[in-house]
Amino acid sequence: MNTAPFLPCLPQIALSLWAFGLLAADAFWFRHWPMPRRNRRLGLLSALGYGLSIFLLLWRPVGEPSQSFGPVSLVEMMEILVFAGAALTALICTRDEWTEHCGELYTLLTVSALGLSFLVMARDLIMVFLCLELSSITLYALTAMRGDRRDATEAAFKYFLYGSLSSAFLLFGLTYLYGLTGTLELAGIAEAFSRQSPGPLLMMAMLFVVAGMGFKIAVVPFHLWAPDAYQCAPLPVAAFVASVSKIASVFILILFLGVLAGAQGAFSLGAGAVRTQPGWVAALTFISLASMVLGNFAALNQTHVRRLLAYSGIAHMGYLLIALCAGTPAGKAAALYYVIVYAMATLGTFGVLGVLGTQSGGETFRHLAGAAHRNPTLGFFLSLFVLSLAGIPPMAGFMGKFLVFSEALTSPHAVGLGMLWLVIIALLTSAVAFYYYLILLKAVWISEPAEEAPRELIHTPWWFNAAMGLLALLILVLGIFPAPLLEFLAAGLAHTR
Repeated sequence: MNTAPFLPCLPQIALSLWAFGLLAADAFWFRHWPMPRRNRRLGLLSALGYGLSIFLLLWRPVGEPSQSFGPVSLVEMMEILVFAGAALTALICTRDEWTEHCGELYTLLTVSALGLSFLVMARDLIMVFLCLELSSITLYALTAMRGDRRDATEAAFKYFLYGSLSSAFLLFGLTYLYGLTGTLELAGIAEAFSRQSPGPLLMMAMLFVVAGMGFKIAVVPFHLWAPDAYQCAPLPVAAFVASVSKIASVFILILFLGVLAGAQGAFSLGAGAVRTQPGWVAALTFISLASMVLGNFAALNQTHVRRLLAYSGIAHMGYLLIALCAGTPAGKAAALYYVIVYAMATLGTFGVLGVLGTQSGGETFRHLAGAAHRNPTLGFFLSLFVLSLAGIPPMAGFMGKFLVFSEALTSPHAVGLGMLWLVIIALLTSAVAFYYYLILLKAVWISEPAEEAPRELIHTPWWFNAAMGLLALLILVLGIFPAPLLEFLAAGLAHTR
């Protein structure tokens, strides 16, 4: 039997077997263990499984032994980010015993991560749709996993309804693309568009695709599920949705926009002082503007930190779309850099919030008042993550915004006023975001806790501190030295079809 075709999927195959092994171990071995020990053991074993998948991804089972471990491609790097993010999510799960179904929890999380890892590998319209659905359906189930909370079930149902509608939009768009080109391969679709002059149907197809992918990354007007899902879902699930799933979704959206590279002149809007722009740029510009304004101003009124992070995430995806509106290869690399550093900061914020919130009895500003003094190390990490989200130098979040705005101002569409007005609005809304991020830091560092609030110190295991510290270090390093990652992303996108 020829096993060569299965070698690229070896990490996924191993992780699938590992996940079902965890499910069996929980059913026949760990079932009668005390809950904290059982959950912690399964979480650590799950994280170990993701580590094994990363090892298999880096290991080259073919070729010369000296080349067994070599440079990774962009797709492999995206798979590594998915697996690493899922491993951190599993570690966060060990800090909070919110379900008795531990085996099912880690199995569903693994299936979702597998869907996202296959998604970044997919170059076929059917595979793209199936992978998105595989990941989404498991996330719906994970969101509703806290059966003791009615609001979690309601949030999961809302998440499912909006997800089903977005899947219909996406499927319509994919069928239009197939009908226009007669092929399911992204490379074949791009080649077909370069040889013909597509009509309005292509514009319709891309609007449907943007609508479907807009749900996955939670931008206006496809965002209504996000605040409830972030607030009511189990915290590790919200962390995974807010970070890892967005990395894969943005990557595949960039590939879809690359399909249009040869067809940008087929439909255009505007003329005169502003250079003629492709129609899909106008659509992305509107979505970007609405996401920045609504996300940041809605976050001002939030007192629940997870709900604040949901609206903040909507705004961040609006900033990211500015780079995609630029329509340049460097803009796509800047967008990918932005979503990577955003996901790191968001995952770290949720990780620290899970510990502080559990020990403080809630995740509102009132519950978290003075919580950083109970574990200054976690408070320091939280400050770095939040300041990166706010775009303060030298954190990577600042460099991400700088690159996005720079690409917008130097894009082919930035003639006359061009995209300057969009960048100005982005800067103004960034100031609004800085204000509510400071309110969060003020609450955890300066505000006086309530009299009935617990005062004892919060202790965390070394491996959890090491994971949060690694994220914080990466955010600092990528903020000070962004060039190597940017060059890698730009070169990878140029060779990824």
